[in-house]
Amino acid sequence: MAILDASSNGTDYSTRAAGAAAAAAMSGAFLAYHDVLYANQPAEGSDGLTDAKLVQLGASVGLTGPGFADAVRGRTYDAWAGQVTETFARRGYTGTPTVVVGGRQVTGANGGVPGPSDLTAAVAEAAG
Repeated sequence: MAILDASSNGTDYSTRAAGAAAAAAMSGAFLAYHDVLYANQPAEGSDGLTDAKLVQLGASVGLTGPGFADAVRGRTYDAWAGQVTETFARRGYTGTPTVVVGGRQVTGANGGVPGPSDLTAAVAEAAG
């Protein structure tokens, strides 16, 4: 979700990072890219990472072809990130992580992050 653009000093970092993650997904490397993004997550309120750094992080997980870099620099998936974020907000979600199974938000104790047993129960309930 691109919910932190307002906290990146006008650089739209949240949208750019989500777009880069989508580009990684198109190349089959979403999880690896997700992990490297989180390992290098900039402080909230900073400018965020540059496009060059997003491309460099992609290369560190094997995204070395021109398609990924071109998609990041050309902001190919930024509109998609915006649309997904709008849908997320319209459904009443306000933060991450948000987990939805069978159309129902799954939370842990006291509305916190769900754990494995919460997820298992939600999947079993959705399966009927």
